[in-house]
Amino acid sequence: MSGNNTSVDVVFRLFKELNRIPRPSRNEVKATNFLVKFAKMRGLEYNVDGEGCVVIRKGATKGCESAPGIVLQSNIDMVCLAAKGKIYNPSEDRIETYVKDGWLYSQGTSMGADSGIGVCMMLAILDSDTIAHPNLECLFTTNKEEGMTGVAKLDSNFISGRRIINLDSEDYDKITVASAAAYLQKIVLPYSSEASPQNYKFYDFKVFGGISGHSGIDISRGRSNALKIAGEFLHACNVRIGDLCLCSISGGEASNTIPANVDAVFGMEMGSAAIFEKMFSEYREAMKARFSESDPEVDMSLVAIETPVNVISKRCSDALYNLLNSLPFGVTAKDKEMPGTVVSSNNIGVLRTEEDQFVLLDYARTAHTDDVLKIAAQIREIAEEAGASVEVLMDAPAWSVGVDSELVDKCKEAFVDVLQIEPELMTMHFALECGYLERKFCGTDIISIGPRILDINSINESVELESVDGIWRVLLCLLNKLGKC
Repeated sequence: MSGNNTSVDVVFRLFKELNRIPRPSRNEVKATNFLVKFAKMRGLEYNVDGEGCVVIRKGATKGCESAPGIVLQSNIDMVCLAAKGKIYNPSEDRIETYVKDGWLYSQGTSMGADSGIGVCMMLAILDSDTIAHPNLECLFTTNKEEGMTGVAKLDSNFISGRRIINLDSEDYDKITVASAAAYLQKIVLPYSSEASPQNYKFYDFKVFGGISGHSGIDISRGRSNALKIAGEFLHACNVRIGDLCLCSISGGEASNTIPANVDAVFGMEMGSAAIFEKMFSEYREAMKARFSESDPEVDMSLVAIETPVNVISKRCSDALYNLLNSLPFGVTAKDKEMPGTVVSSNNIGVLRTEEDQFVLLDYARTAHTDDVLKIAAQIREIAEEAGASVEVLMDAPAWSVGVDSELVDKCKEAFVDVLQIEPELMTMHFALECGYLERKFCGTDIISIGPRILDINSINESVELESVDGIWRVLLCLLNKLGKC
């Protein structure tokens, strides 16, 4: 073990080591193996389940043996994105980071600080023999970012502790005490192809440059959704130009990320090209004005190309235009008593053109578990009206802390003792794994804390170094307090 090294430096060292390990959602086997090796080298008890989730157990330090056990929890997967033109294989390549003005950034990719920093705090505690804590279970879950299948499939005996500290929050001076319900649906719209018509002019159309961001945390910031922009534009063009034909369209990076890029190929009769190009110029100007403050770099481009071999039948492409235009994006309801607080939202995150079908991923969130089903039903109705089928990929429950939470009280004390601040209790408009943990493990007391991270799940992701140090010291103080109970 690392002896008396309780400095936050060990967290950053471990984060650098973790970022050498590719860990995209649904492909975390290398990270799981890393955790198993970590436990074996330190003689710690561990278990691995069929989803690749790992729990590593460590006995209480002297004087804390009689206190109830504690579970620390974070997910090991990350959303893997790269800047345009960046050569990056998320299954093979490491994440490179650098420091600027007190913040940690990645070089042209997403960083995985959400919640890689939490993972490394857990590892640092397991690696130390001087940090005071009760009996400890460190729970590392898989595929949080694309469906929460890891936590959803945990065996009810996988952990024994019922006091759980989730380390997946991004507001370092707050304690997260509630999170939204989430509903992820896969929409599949079949299509048929036919030979490209003659005397048509074809174009490569792109939407690019958007800030993107997390579709829960950043949904209220008025940022552009490249898929929604493309859908509205193509729908308007199809109404004006009846001979519009589509060859392919793809966009979006992850289901829980606001899509920043779309690439589509389509065409129309030569006689309609001038009208279309005028529409493009007008729409581009209006779109840039609309997002001039919230998303100033978003843009569209249009390049004439050679005639492709095939196009998608008009009936099928018309159905897609209508579907994209009809699906809601953004905040759908706000709290009437707390202005600015988001109650529900929806995001069209991904669209792919596959061999004989379009595949879309739609991610809805609400503050209440029951309400998310209403939004999901609305999405399903829109999709089925377009001729699509719908598959539920995730139905994550909302979560909120109980009225008499010992963890909240002790965590407040730790914030005051360490940082001299009274932390705000916060409800977050994103889904945490806490909802599944509360549902699966009866009698839990759960809170969530973390450092200050901006633009998570994007290539602009950054983490404030000072906040990592602050939340690390709060966590150690909290564990010490809980060990004395």
